[in-house]
Amino acid sequence: HPRVQTWAKVMGFMGFILNAPLLPMYPLLVQYTDWTLASVNTLLHCWLCVAWSMQGISMRHVIRALVADDDDTQQAAKKNKVA
Repeated sequence: HPRVQTWAKVMGFMGFILNAPLLPMYPLLVQYTDWTLASVNTLLHCWLCVAWSMQGISMRHVIRALVADDDDTQQAAKKNKVA
């Protein structure tokens, strides 16, 4: 969509990509490190929080762009209807 800025697209893409390694990382961190289970969970939940926050910010920007586009379309339709 042309109203969606590049930073929002990149942030959204990175947010979704950051989720990918979480599930396979869990057993690897538990088995091959000397970290406690609480440490592993804390790290992965913080990682998940960052990924979801990036997704949320990006999606908020996309939704606002779509709503602005819809508002413009509705205003143009009203002008054409009046004329």
